[in-house]
Amino acid sequence: MTLSLQGVHEHAAHDDSPPDEKLSLPLNARLVLEALVEADEPCKAYNLLERLRDKGVSAPMTVYRALDRLTELGHIRRIESLNAYIALPAELHDQPVAFRICRRCHRTEIIPLDRSTLRRLDKSGILDGEAYIEVYHDCCLC
Repeated sequence: MTLSLQGVHEHAAHDDSPPDEKLSLPLNARLVLEALVEADEPCKAYNLLERLRDKGVSAPMTVYRALDRLTELGHIRRIESLNAYIALPAELHDQPVAFRICRRCHRTEIIPLDRSTLRRLDKSGILDGEAYIEVYHDCCLC
């Protein structure tokens, strides 16, 4: 079965969350989100911890709590196969997405899933529970 993945968005290095939505985040969550946006690539929790040490974040649990909160709010997603996180543009916070990941450099594209794809996945039972779609390829830069 081939999936129709339309509307490919290359992940951009900007956060277009509404300003008051970002301000309502706890400080550590805001710092983690900013670090993910600046990185513009999937980051592991310990990489984020290293990036944030100079801003006063020194405990792994602080980063993990912020990641959990940001995931819960839809600001970020976990890329299961990389055990890493990526920031999402605001328009995709509540949308089902797939990830297209370069197997060499891990450059990641965020792909919103269209309604027909979601209907087919739902009919096949794939959407029962949590489903993650991660597609690996060799990008043109590698």
